[in-house]
Amino acid sequence: MNDLPKVTNKNYKKYLRTYLPEIPIEKLEHIYRRGGDSIAFWYGDDRILKVGRNDDSRTSMRFEFELLTYLHQFDHAITLPEPVTLHEESLYVVYKRIDGEVLTPDAVAGFSPEQRSSFAESMGSFLSFLHTHDFPTALTDQMEVEEDTFDVLHRRSLRRLEFLRAHEDAHIDYEQSKADLGRLHDVSHPDLAVIHCDLKIDHVLATRSGLHDFSIIDFADTLIGDRYGDLLRMELPRDLLDMLCEQYAHDVSELENRIEFRNLDMEIGRVYKAVEKEHRQALKEKS
Repeated sequence: MNDLPKVTNKNYKKYLRTYLPEIPIEKLEHIYRRGGDSIAFWYGDDRILKVGRNDDSRTSMRFEFELLTYLHQFDHAITLPEPVTLHEESLYVVYKRIDGEVLTPDAVAGFSPEQRSSFAESMGSFLSFLHTHDFPTALTDQMEVEEDTFDVLHRRSLRRLEFLRAHEDAHIDYEQSKADLGRLHDVSHPDLAVIHCDLKIDHVLATRSGLHDFSIIDFADTLIGDRYGDLLRMELPRDLLDMLCEQYAHDVSELENRIEFRNLDMEIGRVYKAVEKEHRQALKEKS
């Protein structure tokens, strides 16, 4: 497969005609996305087709297909993409199309009490399963082990603080921020589990039909990492996050530290980017 060209949003029609003539192009509607591991299409009335961009993305697609095939053996409180076809060389995969709408922060903020309860219960139940289930080694052997995110973020934030101090920025308290980073780093340790890893709110759908109110998509990045990442990446309103945690069958005693660490890292990053932009502009003007 190494001699196959990279598939892009511009050349996919030629690629399909050349290498996948069995796929009827007239039944495809391109879903334009910047980046991503695959080129996605609505396929007929009730399917979605993903075509791998390169060998790495084809490997990722095969893993996602195998993982979702395994997960479909169990009953869940959410809808998961249902695998249909895996090409023998993993050039493409086909899933049943989920009738739903991608969530946005505004949509979440406008949830009714019933929707909030359903979201908390369904997400809490599924994440409890995902984070505690004993997956077969055939799957876990394909999962990367995430680097200690606290060490990574701690080092990055310290570098940014040093930059701000060097430029005598007064928008942030250097000594207090450095002390808080050290304190939070010392008490925050990865709690490893199988995690979705890319559980942003736009990877959750509000379904319009079927048994469940919500669906989670895009499992290609699933790995072994800190389970708190799945709880926090959606950036839910705090009261809704608390409701979800009440339904989450696992200890969440470090949640406050994780939230404080995330907020501090984001604030340092916000100030750093603004000052660094001003610095670059000043250098440009001098030259």
